[in-house]
Amino acid sequence: MLSQIQVSVLTNALRYSGKAPISVHVYPEDGQAWVEVRDGGMGISEDNQKRIFQQFEQVIIGNEVAGLGLGLFICERMVVAHGGTLRVESKIDQGSLFRVCLPL
Repeated sequence: MLSQIQVSVLTNALRYSGKAPISVHVYPEDGQAWVEVRDGGMGISEDNQKRIFQQFEQVIIGNEVAGLGLGLFICERMVVAHGGTLRVESKIDQGSLFRVCLPL
């Protein structure tokens, strides 16, 4: 389960970051395991941040639609089923930070 979540979040970071670096930070804190994936890509608008965890929601890049709109939806469902959270922090042209938190 955790590996599928990591692959999906990392795939999105690679897809949307272009040539900008990606960082992954994994650490325990207060009985929780945190996985943070940060990219230096194009960022996600506030409107899209509200939608990206919904089933079949896709982000449009230029004139193209990327993905099927299932990856983050499935990831969030798996994380929540295990008592955790999956959140995004992002600003246009400043990249995105995806934070997975799971109980230890």
